[in-house]
Amino acid sequence: MQRKISQLLLSLIIVATFLVTGCTATSVPNTEVSSLSSQTTLDAKYNSLPQLNGKATVVMTVNSSPITIEVDGTNAPVTAGNFIDLVQKGVYDGLVFHRVVRE
Repeated sequence: MQRKISQLLLSLIIVATFLVTGCTATSVPNTEVSSLSSQTTLDAKYNSLPQLNGKATVVMTVNSSPITIEVDGTNAPVTAGNFIDLVQKGVYDGLVFHRVVRE
């Protein structure tokens, strides 16, 4: 009998603990303002990147043989714009280029 009362008392304490801790108010931080400012920062960084609208053609000369590269800015404007920007700055001039030909 004493054991049943102890188990009942322990069960009531556990249930009361869950009820008390479950009913406490929790504060949810307001992240709306910070997410808006971070989105504005991301948009500003994105807009400052070089972008290519449409297509561009780059001719690379390897061993006196021209290789024509068509860069598609429609599907990847930032990547294409970055590549064209680096070409115009001369980053690839004199750079060793390796081409693998599978037979």
